[in-house]
Amino acid sequence: MHLKDLTCENDVKREIRKLFKSYRCYDRASPAGHFSKHGVPDRHACCRGWFIGVEAKYGGNGLSVPQAKDLKEISAAGGIALVIDEKTLEVLEDVLRDVRDGNAGVDDAWWFSLPQHTPGYLEAKK
Repeated sequence: MHLKDLTCENDVKREIRKLFKSYRCYDRASPAGHFSKHGVPDRHACCRGWFIGVEAKYGGNGLSVPQAKDLKEISAAGGIALVIDEKTLEVLEDVLRDVRDGNAGVDDAWWFSLPQHTPGYLEAKK
């Protein structure tokens, strides 16, 4: 899919799902609804023993306070927490390739890909 074909956050989520499937990960969407917990990443997966939480964004949108909190908790627990938008899907593919090839490490727990989210930075956009 070309960047110009991605027009909303749901398109980004679909591409994330495709990447997880292509790397043979167990992956699920967070349930949406009145009784679901706020802040849980849009997609979460298990790949070769790694827990990966991915918050999808589109058009420069930033994290909410609950989203930042949940991603911090995933990272603190040793999982990989990512913020992926329409311009940075290759970051997720790089991480999944590292996981597949056995090259994932602690540093991967701090990958964030939006311009306002540098590695190790997990604050809500103000």
